[in-house]
Amino acid sequence: TKRAFFNNRLDLSQAEAVGDLIMAKTEEGRAIALAHLKGMLSAKIEELRERLLALWAELEIFLDFAEDDISQETFEIRPVLDKLRATREEVKNLLNSYKQGKLLRDGAYVLIVGRPNVGKSSLLNALLGERRAIVTPIPGTTRDFIEESLFLKGLPIRLVDTAGLRKPKDEIEAEGIAYTKEKISAADLLLLLFDGSEPLTEMDNEIIALGKGKEALIVINKSDLPQKLDPLTMIDYSPGRKILHISAKFGHGLDALKEAVADTLLGKQRDYRDTPIIANLRHKIILEKTERFLSQAIEAIKQQLPLEMVALDVRDALDSLSEVTKKVTSEELLEQIFSSFCIGK
Repeated sequence: TKRAFFNNRLDLSQAEAVGDLIMAKTEEGRAIALAHLKGMLSAKIEELRERLLALWAELEIFLDFAEDDISQETFEIRPVLDKLRATREEVKNLLNSYKQGKLLRDGAYVLIVGRPNVGKSSLLNALLGERRAIVTPIPGTTRDFIEESLFLKGLPIRLVDTAGLRKPKDEIEAEGIAYTKEKISAADLLLLLFDGSEPLTEMDNEIIALGKGKEALIVINKSDLPQKLDPLTMIDYSPGRKILHISAKFGHGLDALKEAVADTLLGKQRDYRDTPIIANLRHKIILEKTERFLSQAIEAIKQQLPLEMVALDVRDALDSLSEVTKKVTSEELLEQIFSSFCIGK
């Protein structure tokens, strides 16, 4: 792979895709890596580069002629602004795909969080399709983490049954509860589990608060029993959250829960074979830098700053974007100017 890169048979993003293909854990992850290896991401990056290269050349040509007393006001800046905005939007779309790409490559970390005896272990067993956690009517049975791997809708999941949250009765239970709260910050998704056969408690409210700022689903268990938990109360305490009713004991509502987990983590559109998507942290950092330079160029135009500053930001965005595939730009600019605008004849 290294030899192919230095012999210009692969660009850097394609070379990285070889490693991603080897490490892929899912069919979707392999599909993304294979698409990158075939040049899908490279083609998109090249399209954006060529657009920026043309804009940069246009600005540099005008600035060269501006020395002959042609004022900046004669330059048609609106088309440049529109193209910069369109390019920034496409860069943002690539950036927005990173979360999904990373999840497909590395898997998702999902925590089941709730009071003791609301059915966390039963839910873990139901999703796994086997008896992995001990289920008893005695609250606090699970004092440590039980972590298992499974696939939901093609997505690799590390599913964790956590210690029930309540006022601890001993040091071991206290440590488990503290560890649960610590792990919440690292989770990709929280399944906030509640007992539908009981009214909402003060601890339930604390659990809802723990989920603030995180991706979370409200899951009301024990739908097979008479219900005492008012769903409207849940909406009041946790507006905007999706609420699902299940019976972990009998399997009711599990298919809807699995679909909701996949939709929350990946979005409803889950075919990535025809759409460029990034899963590489290096690409994400580069695209974030590119977006910043494009935003600076747009802001410079809006503030009517000198075109030299706009051209510099466009050049920086071009250089940044080129890092994805490790393309050079200086000689390309000269070629663009001489071939497209006939300068120097």
